[in-house]
This record gives sequence, structure tokens and C-alpha cells, in this order.
Amino acid sequence: MSLIGVDIGSSSVKIAAYREDGRLLAQAKEGLTAHRPQPGWWENDPREVWSRTIECLGRIALAGTVRRNPPVALAISASGREIFPVDGKGSALGPCIMAGDTRGADIEASTLGRASAEKWYAACGHLPERMDPVNRLLWWRRNHPEVTARSAQFLGWHEFLTLRLGAGLLLTQAWRVSG
Repeated sequence: MSLIGVDIGSSSVKIAAYREDGRLLAQAKEGLTAHRPQPGWWENDPREVWSRTIECLGRIALAGTVRRNPPVALAISASGREIFPVDGKGSALGPCIMAGDTRGADIEASTLGRASAEKWYAACGHLPERMDPVNRLLWWRRNHPEVTARSAQFLGWHEFLTLRLGAGLLLTQAWRVSG
């Protein structure tokens, strides 16, 4: 029996499998391309993150040590405040604006004008700074209303990968039942 850990970082996807006693069974890493369309901006492409995740999971799944110790759990580690738009099928409609991206100071100021930092913190457990998911959503709405209109939801890395991995698991199970 093994446990799989997936880490979505700003520059790479890292995945490792461990036995229950903590012994490393296999690991894989794939780099990500940082997109910087203008000074201060930093984006990652969710399609690339997904592709690199699948590549790494494939290598982990092929490792003999993991095949002898099949996984029973998978955990995802990633920034919890970065979001991006997806359609109703979970396909990304735009890039993920990364934590180090500097856009949105004007939106942060506007958000702080609506409620004090203390009230904001009491309501959601963090300060309404530019990386706040609400502020990122407001940035998308202001700068790309056509994308926002087509979006079914805005997801972070955890939700995006859980949706994709869960949907794949459901399809695999359905295929096994019907096949």
C-alpha cells in the first residue's frame, strides 16, 4: 500500500509515492514554463500543469515499487489562493495568475474600501490583498468580461486537479463496469 503526494509549485510539478512507513517508492518532476506577458505579470498555463501532472503520475504508476504497493490515497499540495476560469467541462479558459504577479493593486484598494481588513479577515480568514481569490475574480471580470461570461467557475489548483482526476476515475470505473 502506498500514498501519493502531488505538489503543484510555481516552477514545477513534483509527485512522489511513499509506503505507509514513510519510505520513498518513486518520484517524478516536470518543469513548468512561466509566462510573463509584461513586467510584473506572472502566469502559468493550467493545461501545461495538467499535462505535467499526468506525465509524472504515469511515471509513478509504472514504477515497480509502486506496482507492488498500490496507492490508496492521493493528496494535493498547492497554493490555495491562485484561481483561473474554467468552462462547464473543467477546461481552462485562461491562465492562472500566480502569487508573485503584481497586478490588481487598484482592485485591492477598492475591496478594502468596502470592508475593513478586520471584517474581511473575520469573514474569510485572510486579508483582502491583491492575491485574494475575490480580487482575482474581480480582475478577470473587469479585464476579460467575455471570459468571465463563459466561465462556469473559477478554480484553484486543488479543485482543478481534483475535478480532472476524479472525472478520470469515474470514467475508468464506468468503462470497467460496461466492459
